[in-house]
Amino acid sequence: GGVRGILVQGSNGEAQLLSHEERKTAIRITRDALDKNGFKDTLIIAGTGAQSTKETIKLCSDAAEAGANYVLVLTPSTWPKQMTVSNVVRFFHAVRIRLRCSR
Repeated sequence: GGVRGILVQGSNGEAQLLSHEERKTAIRITRDALDKNGFKDTLIIAGTGAQSTKETIKLCSDAAEAGANYVLVLTPSTWPKQMTVSNVVRFFHAVRIRLRCSR
């Protein structure tokens, strides 16, 4: 039992109002608080959805640097008619490939 992980900056939360640095700080503070209180094995999932591939990749990299174990990537939603199946697949493929290359 017990909590295995927590989500920081989910899609319905405060993330859209924070700068990149504020988002990194929130993740880092969460990781530090968990570690200092005996929860080193608790996973952090960071919301990294953004309206462009470039920004999503940056937010994913920042989240990893700040201590997140996983990311929650949502597809861009500003232009719903442009988010065809092929564009969604292309988006996730670009994010995944770029993140693999940056490790």
